[in-house]
Formats: sequence, structure tokens, C-alpha cells
Amino acid sequence: LPPATNLRALPGTPSPVLGAVTDSRAAITYAKLGKPWQTADIPSFSAGQRVGTARQPGTMVVSGLLPGASPQADLKTDAEFRKAAAGAVKWTIANHYPAGAKVTWTASQKTARSKGWTLGYRVTYTVKGKRQTSQAALTLLDIGRRKPAMLFVTVPDTRKELWADIAPLVASARAL
Repeated sequence: LPPATNLRALPGTPSPVLGAVTDSRAAITYAKLGKPWQTADIPSFSAGQRVGTARQPGTMVVSGLLPGASPQADLKTDAEFRKAAAGAVKWTIANHYPAGAKVTWTASQKTARSKGWTLGYRVTYTVKGKRQTSQAALTLLDIGRRKPAMLFVTVPDTRKELWADIAPLVASARAL
């Protein structure tokens, strides 16, 4: 993982914000984006927005509880949240990108509004023999339960104009 590095805004104009997504199952809220984003049911998550189809790699912002078995104990320290976030990134790579995807870290920071950790990353993979990349970010937030809430945003280079949505989405996330 990288040393502490802030998630930077990527070039472009962010999509309009129409309100807030309130994910009561994950106990978090974050920005609800306007067109071209649409509300969607995305397996493995309790709330989501998507652009385009469900094919991998997708263009989506989703939330839910940290996937997998519960952590051994409540996450208390920045280091524990950071380690759990890295494990969640591995899960996203295995479940939401083509096989053989590789990660390059772009950010690692404490969350601003509540206890938690954010990781930014670029994912490189091959689709139909062509090398492609996605920009992504994953945030874990303490919600007072054993499992933290997770917000995951990913946008492939085929929709680069939406990369500008990543940093504001992450910044908007907070526990209920």
C-alpha cells in the first residue's frame, strides 16, 4: 500500500448531484448522481448506481457492508481500517474486473467525516486482447458494528469523462 496520499480530483466536470443515496442496510449516505448515472440493483451490494450495462468492467458506485467473514475484532485503529480496506480492494479485483487485473495504488488516506480509510487505485486489465484501465476508490466507514460499511466506485477508461465523479463521491460518504 502507498504511504498516506490524498485522493486527488481527476480531470473533468463531475456529474450533477441530485440528492443523497441513503443505504440503511450499510448505514451510510453519499451523493446520488444525475445523468448518465442511474439507480441499479447490483448483486453483492445493498445500494448502487450504474452507467451502461452490467458487463465487467462496469461503471458503478455501490455500497454495502464489508464483504466476506466478519473481521476478527472491531476495527479501531487507522492501521486496522487500512488493512481491511486493502482486503476489500482484493475482493473487488476478484469479483468486478477481468481475470489477471493488476492494481496500482493512487491514494491512501483517513476518511474526513468519520473513522475509516479510503484507498484509491488504478486497475489495469485486458479485454479482447486490448489493454484497458479503470480508476477506482474504496472507502470503509465505521458504523458502530463489527462490519464496517463499504463504498466502492469504479470507472473504466471507456468513460474517462466520469473519472471526475470519483473523488467527490468518496468525499460525500458518511455514516448515518
